[in-house]
Amino acid sequence: NFVWDFGKIESYLDLMFAHHQQTWGKSSLPIIITEFGRQGITPQKGPWFNEYSYYLYSTTITRLWMAFMDRPEVELTVPFILPFSDPGYAQQRGQAIYTRPNYPEDSKLKPTRFLDFYRFYRDFEGIRVPAKWKGIQANNELGHFALATRQGNELWILLHNAPDREMTLTLDLGYEVPSGDAKIARMRWEGETPEDYTAQDLDGTWRIDLTAQEEIDPEKVILAPEETAIIKIKLPAKALERKRIEERFYASETIQPLSEKLVTYQVNLPSSNVLKEDATLVINVSAPEGFKKGTTLSVDVNGNATEFDLGFAEGSMDLLAPIRLPLKADTLKTGNNTVTLSLSQGKTWKATIASVRIDTARIQ
Repeated sequence: NFVWDFGKIESYLDLMFAHHQQTWGKSSLPIIITEFGRQGITPQKGPWFNEYSYYLYSTTITRLWMAFMDRPEVELTVPFILPFSDPGYAQQRGQAIYTRPNYPEDSKLKPTRFLDFYRFYRDFEGIRVPAKWKGIQANNELGHFALATRQGNELWILLHNAPDREMTLTLDLGYEVPSGDAKIARMRWEGETPEDYTAQDLDGTWRIDLTAQEEIDPEKVILAPEETAIIKIKLPAKALERKRIEERFYASETIQPLSEKLVTYQVNLPSSNVLKEDATLVINVSAPEGFKKGTTLSVDVNGNATEFDLGFAEGSMDLLAPIRLPLKADTLKTGNNTVTLSLSQGKTWKATIASVRIDTARIQ
């Protein structure tokens, strides 16, 4: 119940937004998340025995941060990393930028690896620009994160590869990037993955690059398992600037049982000017024990049918995750758009649709 990354936090925020709209007829109020982190890294009061513990904690913070960054209603988030360990309570605490590792013999504060963790992100800012994955199927996209910003004539791309396998990707900017114009800063575990995260003798280290110095080929960017990276690319002096507006439209209905029987949602799109580009249907699905391979979700949008294999969630306990399906612009219309859903094997899974939304985009 406490694993909020890998889709669950997005689905909960969607449900809250849709419920607020359904109940009060207006968009969600601004959201402030005052504490989040990763449970289970012990001892809670410290000390943490190696930097692998700090690395594990950071990966969860990164995934949740990137999910929050993609939510316009989330205005402020505060990870549970204290500025310094609590005097009089947990002087050796691990979740702190500065801690007292030698207390009680020595009460002097010393920096932890979280100091460099924060420094890793300090230059990532600017105006958001569109970034989307291609070539990743909907059943494999959970755990892949990408955010891009523009600062003057520089493009900054924040990437995170959460699965336990290496990923090779291509950055397509629409033109060939000159050699030397793309550099990367990496944050990842390098070395053997310990079987016991509390072990004191580890053959590995948490690499944190504080600046992007390593030159890369945008045609072949390799990310290690659970690696976070910031890529900086020089843009042409007169790179085109256009305003792209992305909007989310929610169905009013929430939390409906999903079975072999059809479940219907209505999503209202206000005007045809939002239908110039392809859109995305986001379905938030819940099931206490996931789904077995071969369980098919049938989806119909205004008479255009498709199917989706829910087998990617086999073995997932307390599943709640978004499924993103592409929609052609000509599938949608101004006014109510009808979305109907059903399962090939519904009763077995006690499944529920938490919420449904359609994401659209237009150039201004």
